[in-house]
Amino acid sequence: MGGIPEKWQQRLGSSWLMGPIFSESVKHHLSGDRTVMPVYKNGFAAIEPELIVMLGETRAKDRIFTGVEIASSPIPAINDHGPVAVVCDFGNNNGVLLGQEIGGWADLRDPIETTIWIDGKLIGEKVLTPPFKAARSALTFCLETAKRRKIELPPGTLISSGAITGVHEAQLGAHSLISFGSLGRIELELGCGTPIC
Repeated sequence: MGGIPEKWQQRLGSSWLMGPIFSESVKHHLSGDRTVMPVYKNGFAAIEPELIVMLGETRAKDRIFTGVEIASSPIPAINDHGPVAVVCDFGNNNGVLLGQEIGGWADLRDPIETTIWIDGKLIGEKVLTPPFKAARSALTFCLETAKRRKIELPPGTLISSGAITGVHEAQLGAHSLISFGSLGRIELELGCGTPIC
């Protein structure tokens, strides 16, 4: 899921867009490790802290994880062409890094403090309060859109719920540290993947 910039929302009649992230592009982060996430060498690349929903058999059984979406496209200036171009490029999605599960999330009321550093510099920060409002909105849009289009989303499907601190452009080789406060942290590096580099 991705947010549509406000200047486009009225024209497109939506505040969200969606596109697939293919299963081979999903990785699991292990605490203390630096996970390498592939991007296009001469294209666009960005790092986006997100909350990731794993669908359960019912909404009460949904699970939520900390995570990161890697946006990458062979088109270097893809965002300059607007959200329709992003949709045409599979939502500009190139991978998800799944972090820690947020246990008891339905009862969690404490704000989630999210910060991101890239190459040692603080790039973005945001406090989510209430913590899951945006994630619920993204999930609702995704489920309703999939139902209208007769797309099956079985239990276990992962839904990235939109960039928390923004879309942070980065270069091949960039190192990033993302903190979700007491909910954990994720460390990653943008690497060259085959055959996209």
